[in-house]
Amino acid sequence: MMQITDLQKEQKITPLLRLGFRPFFLSGAVCGDLALMLMSARKDGRPG
Repeated sequence: MMQITDLQKEQKITPLLRLGFRPFFLSGAVCGDLALMLMSARKDGRPG
C-alpha cells in the first residue's frame, strides 16, 4: 500500500517523532538503567 503525505505537514512534526522515535522506548531504557544501578549498588553493599 502506498502512503501519500503532505511534505509541509510532515516537516512540522518534531524530527524525533517523525523519524520513528517513541518516548516510551526512552523512558523504558532510563528505567532499566536506574534499576541496574540500584541492583548493583545493593549488591556492593551500599544502601539504596
